[in-house]
Amino acid sequence: MDGDTEPRPEVTRVPSDADLVSLARELNRLGVAYVVVGGFTINRLGFIRATEDIDLLIARDRANQALVKQALEILPDRAIRDLGDVMTEACGVCFEDTRDGIEIETIDGVSIPFASAALMLRMKQGTHDKDATDRNFLQQLLRAKKGPGSGA
Repeated sequence: MDGDTEPRPEVTRVPSDADLVSLARELNRLGVAYVVVGGFTINRLGFIRATEDIDLLIARDRANQALVKQALEILPDRAIRDLGDVMTEACGVCFEDTRDGIEIETIDGVSIPFASAALMLRMKQGTHDKDATDRNFLQQLLRAKKGPGSGA
């Protein structure tokens, strides 16, 4: 060997619940307009499945987007490698359309805005296999919430 070292492949890991809490704490501190969507929200609603990222739906304005980039830097080990998990729109739903579909949950003292089941259903109209599975779960959950005799 001549002393040259080959670059090590970049290693990423799946974000944890602690990462979500840390990220939400920072997003809240910075005043970011956001809601948690995707796998973390599906899990919170009761359908436990693997998720590889923290999906956020954020307000479109550039100032908000800049604050999101700043907040993402706090995660260790490159848990989120890029902004591919941050959206300004999902299946035609933008952050400004979510006001009535956000449910706040406090985890470890941090208020985290999650999408409701109804809001998630609006955003799960894609063609991915996991979208179809999530959609089925969400439809069943919403029917169960309406209860028997509701005409649903």
